[in-house]
Amino acid sequence: MPGAGRPARDGYAFDPRTGHWSQIPPAPGPGRTDAYAVWTGSEALLVGGYGHGKQQPANVALDPATNRWRRIAKPPFSLPTHAARVWTGHALIVWGGGHAGDDGAEYAPGTNRWRRIARAPISLRSPSGAWTGSQMIVFGASIGASYDPNTNAWQRLPPSTLAPEASSIGWIGRRLVAWDYEGDTQDYSPATNRWSATTANPFGFGECFPHTVVTKTSMFAWFCGKAATVGAAAGSWTLASGGVTDATVQYGGTRLKQYQTASLAPAGTVIALAATGVVVNHGGPCFGCKGSPVRYWAYRPQTAPSTDRSLPMRQSASLHLAAGQRHASVRIGYPRFGDTFTITVARPRSAAITGYLEVDGRHVAGFDCRSVSHATCRAGPFEGLERGAASRIWYLRITKHTRAPADVSVTVRFRRH
Repeated sequence: MPGAGRPARDGYAFDPRTGHWSQIPPAPGPGRTDAYAVWTGSEALLVGGYGHGKQQPANVALDPATNRWRRIAKPPFSLPTHAARVWTGHALIVWGGGHAGDDGAEYAPGTNRWRRIARAPISLRSPSGAWTGSQMIVFGASIGASYDPNTNAWQRLPPSTLAPEASSIGWIGRRLVAWDYEGDTQDYSPATNRWSATTANPFGFGECFPHTVVTKTSMFAWFCGKAATVGAAAGSWTLASGGVTDATVQYGGTRLKQYQTASLAPAGTVIALAATGVVVNHGGPCFGCKGSPVRYWAYRPQTAPSTDRSLPMRQSASLHLAAGQRHASVRIGYPRFGDTFTITVARPRSAAITGYLEVDGRHVAGFDCRSVSHATCRAGPFEGLERGAASRIWYLRITKHTRAPADVSVTVRFRRH
């Protein structure tokens, strides 16, 4: 329970279908705080955490159908509190956190066994983790890596441009969504091993830690008392309102969000929140202090609007790439299958620009504008794709190879085949 005192052995279970609470029996061993709670589809795994004093809690699993606990195997090392953890569908993977930062282990409930996994090429004390369906991705401090449990091998991700101090990730659709406390977000595609251009998320800047959970249909983000859902389409951030996000407290001449911190848990398509409120003590706001209210909420995300319907099917764009910005992306609408096309790029002669068109995660056509003798370059014509070969939505990926800022204009012209 957020804001609670001594470690606890017992607790309550909430059924979002009925809206009712039921008491669960005390778990074996001493009480605990800061444990990992992971739902396997039939059991709730409770591993790690801290006991009272020198007492270390047992690693246990609860079967809600029988309301009974069982002890599970001990992990090969002490699990740090701030580790990344993902459920693969048949195993729990815990990685990073603490002082080691690059160590991890996998637990399979079917065999009740742990195994160490290969050491990662990066080290993170407070990583965020996501499961893609075949790999675990860990991220933090603007760096990340992917782990394949079938090969027990890691691959380092290219660096992100997000703020290194505080960030969170979630997997939705075919992409990883990363976002930070400064109000920025980026998407990562494992198919191309590339990050998208940095764009703004709806939260803006705040001095809170970002939190993310994923359901079967959407990603849920929590930040400084605000909430948003992200759908499978790129850029589909939607602020959530009402409920726990509405409550405020008065501090001086401003009103603060009362519930700025929360523990999140996905339950099917529902998000369960245990939110800890702010109290004003001795003239200042205090989080998780004595008297802080704790409230429990359930949120049912609505289907996020599709950007394929809301964004225009444009064939040209003008972009400004700042001094430190190397990559940018433009969404292009492909009008008719079979059409041939050319790509025209205008930029300062001193700017070296390259790029390619991406359709369903693969390169279709590329261009190279590095010549200092011409401000405009053309590539093509390229053969169009036949119906059914690819989606109608294309992405133009642009890379600036020079440091100076540059204004770039890109046009894709189609000709009926």
